[in-house]
Amino acid sequence: MKLLRRCTSVIVAGLPALAACSINVGGVGVGNAGGPPGSNTAVSSPGASSQGGTASPSASQSPAPTPTPTPVPSYGPPKVTLGATQHIGLASPVMVTIVDERAAHLDGAGMATISAQFTSIAEPAGETVILTRDTADSSTYKGRISLERLFDDGGALRSINSNGKLGVYAEGGVASDSVTVTYSGISRSAEYVEPPSTISGRVRVAGAPVGGVLVQLLGATVTRKTASRSDGSYSFYGVPPGKYQIVAAKAGTVQKTETVEIQ
Repeated sequence: MKLLRRCTSVIVAGLPALAACSINVGGVGVGNAGGPPGSNTAVSSPGASSQGGTASPSASQSPAPTPTPTPVPSYGPPKVTLGATQHIGLASPVMVTIVDERAAHLDGAGMATISAQFTSIAEPAGETVILTRDTADSSTYKGRISLERLFDDGGALRSINSNGKLGVYAEGGVASDSVTVTYSGISRSAEYVEPPSTISGRVRVAGAPVGGVLVQLLGATVTRKTASRSDGSYSFYGVPPGKYQIVAAKAGTVQKTETVEIQ
């Protein structure tokens, strides 16, 4: 590397002579202005300020801000509630209430309806029930299902599947069932029982159950007829309080009459 040094004597009246020198090192100037060699040395470099001192390096460009991800809401499991743990009689439907935060906020507006599955021992395939949102901004959905007897009053098995009503055992000695609702893997059950106003019995001849026997319920203001089923059972439902005669008769057999009273 080649150093070039140039000095110029400066004479000021009354003061000793001073030398102002500059040294070029590869295009970089180094000098002492008005002082002894080595004092107050200023180094100018490319990009340095012309006003003296050292220039700050140019600021680098700031990185683009990282977008904050939208938090994903966390919802708890749905809450499934039946109207009661015991449901008596067929007159009123079984009520169900489901609270589901996830369904209520799905895609922003939420779902207006949801569906649940009702099953019973008598109808294991069950019925699908649509539940409607309570209000537009609510997470509560409500629905109901009506119940029906597995057998009609003539003792014949009903066609109960997929008809919007849930079949239950309300017959004679089997006048009870379990009604279960299932939603999103959560199940709740209620016991179904016949009300006290049901008159049930069984027809037997020589100790053996007999089907197809005409059975009549005779009261002051009520007259009903049915037939015993293959197991000999029969039922009368929703009978008002009072005294009644039950008459069973079949061709070739002796007519049998019994008296019952509903308080």
